[in-house]
Amino acid sequence: TSQFASQTAQLPERWSRCTEAAIWSGVLHSLLAGLRDFVAAWRLQFPESSILITGGDARLLIELLSQQAPDLAARIQLDPQLIFRGMQIAVSSQQNQS
Repeated sequence: TSQFASQTAQLPERWSRCTEAAIWSGVLHSLLAGLRDFVAAWRLQFPESSILITGGDARLLIELLSQQAPDLAARIQLDPQLIFRGMQIAVSSQQNQS
């Protein structure tokens, strides 16, 4: 694990002279730009819907996004258990059909 990957809530500077830091910065800033773009497009098409984020890095992404776009980050709900609830519903549904 690099020293950059272990930093959990600090958005790296956009520009760097160190290769490892530059790569880490490029990946994070590109990912956050894509997330901002996706959320903006989604809200235009579905303005009344909720936006949830899940997965292993969801909390980190929300924390970093809140440094760049706090209003946008506040509109996204963090749900680390979403996939497991979906799996539970699917299993219960199959059991009820049997």
